[in-house]
Amino acid sequence: MRRFTKITATSLLTLFLGAGPATAASVSVAVAANFLQTLEKLVPLFTRQTGIKVTYSSSSTGKLYGQLKNGAPYDIFLAADGKRPELLYQAGLAEKPLIYARGRVVLWTKDQANQATDWQQALRTDQGRIAMASPEVAPYGMAAATALKVTGLRKSMESRLVFAQSAGQSFQYSQLGATRFSFAALSYALSEIGQKGHYWLIPQAPLVVQKGCTLKTAADNDAARRFWEFLFTKAAAEITAAYGYR
Repeated sequence: MRRFTKITATSLLTLFLGAGPATAASVSVAVAANFLQTLEKLVPLFTRQTGIKVTYSSSSTGKLYGQLKNGAPYDIFLAADGKRPELLYQAGLAEKPLIYARGRVVLWTKDQANQATDWQQALRTDQGRIAMASPEVAPYGMAAATALKVTGLRKSMESRLVFAQSAGQSFQYSQLGATRFSFAALSYALSEIGQKGHYWLIPQAPLVVQKGCTLKTAADNDAARRFWEFLFTKAAAEITAAYGYR
């Protein structure tokens, strides 16, 4: 009898210790490259307020959409356009999308001494290569391509263009010196690294309306709901605005 009591107590203690703390609440986010640096500022604030862990993966909107359509396990999709979230919604894979940011396209160079008065003059007077996110998968690349077309510059710049997979990679090409210029999101130009260079706003590029959505697979994830609501708070809006979003 004593032996049985001892074994039972030991077993209970082992089970108790082995169980450990309850799994912490978490949310996973698929985020368009242009919004990555902004998200990296938002996440710590949200986690401090709630204790909820946020993990994220970044790429072009087109690539992320393809992954989500094929069942990638994310709770929230922050796209760089409105088209892909709407397609997920229409397919019954996501909740109704909402606009979380409106971004602008810039021409950026690491050369702070560049004295061109606008982006068109900068490209005409300097024959260096130009990075641009692929218009097929990246909305910021599509907006930049539109600006080149409406100004009549596309044909003359064609041979100088170097296509990147995302707006983030486009900025990186110029930042590392692989290209002279890059068409990038204003958020990159306003980042700590971006402020070491020079940029011009591109009024001919359409405003990039960015929508996000929660995936249907996150329906029972309270952490995902709370993070989604956080994105539309005043505190989040202030951080988003600091990176040039409207």
